[in-house]
Amino acid sequence: MGSSGGTSLTSDWKVTDEGQWCGSIASAAGGAGSEWCRSVLKVGNTYYYAAGAAKDPSRPAYELKVSK
Repeated sequence: MGSSGGTSLTSDWKVTDEGQWCGSIASAAGGAGSEWCRSVLKVGNTYYYAAGAAKDPSRPAYELKVSK
């Protein structure tokens, strides 16, 4: 049930010129990582990212908050 050691992850993200929020996550131990991109939409003063396949018009959108 779980491991006795901790897992260390590294990540990186960017916003592309096409308005997509892209990132990658990798294990510091050299394990398999993952990469993803999400469409970012601005409605009023609020930003949202759309999950799922870009061609799916019913995909959900979630509010995106970035802070320091």
